[in-house]
Amino acid sequence: MELSVKESPVARLASAAIALGGVTGAAFVIVSRGELVGALAMLDRRWMIAHNLHFISGALLLFGVVGLYMAHAPRMGVGGHFAFVLGLLGTGFYFAMGVITAAVLPFIAGTSPFAVAANGPLFSPPLPIFAVSAITFSLGWFSLGAVTARAGIFPAWTGWMVAAGALITAVPPRPFGSAPWIVMDIGWLVMALGMVGIGVHGWRAASPGRAT
Repeated sequence: MELSVKESPVARLASAAIALGGVTGAAFVIVSRGELVGALAMLDRRWMIAHNLHFISGALLLFGVVGLYMAHAPRMGVGGHFAFVLGLLGTGFYFAMGVITAAVLPFIAGTSPFAVAANGPLFSPPLPIFAVSAITFSLGWFSLGAVTARAGIFPAWTGWMVAAGALITAVPPRPFGSAPWIVMDIGWLVMALGMVGIGVHGWRAASPGRAT
C-alpha cells in the first residue's frame, strides 16, 4: 500500500488481513457445502468449523477494508468514498452474520429445532436481514474491486477479480434461490484470489525498503 510504515504501522497487517480474510471466506463456503438450514446441520461439527471460519473471515476483512481505504483515500472522488462506505457496511453485515451463525443458530437448533427448519419461522420465508446482508456484501465488494482496479495502487487484475467474484456471489444459492452451491464456491475462490493478490502486493509495498 502506498503508505509509509512510519505513517501507517498497520499497513502490512491490513494487507495480510485482506489476503487471510479472502482465504478463510473461501474455506467457509467450501466446508459448509451449502448446508444452511436445519438443526442436524447446525449441530454438526462441520457447521462449527465452517461458520467460525465465516466469523474469522469477517473480522479480518473489516480490518482489511480500513487498510484499503487508507491507501486509496487521497486519490478518490465522491464515488470512491461511497464505495468504501458500502464495502465497510457490507463487511460489517457479513461479520455480524458470522457471529449469529457460529454462536446463536446452534443454540437455537439445540433448544427449538423447528425454528431453524427449512419450513420454520427463520427461513420460511427467510428473514429479510439474510438477503440485505448478502446483497450489501456483494455490492460493497464489487464496488471496492472496481475502485481498486482503477486506482492503480494495486495491479488492476486483483481489483477486477474481487469485483467479478463478488458479482458471482450475489447469485442466490439453494435453498434461497435456484443456483447450485458450486456457484458460491466459484465466486468466493475468484474473490479470494484477487484478495490474496492485493494482500501480497500491499505487504511488499508497505515494507520499509519499498514504502513510498
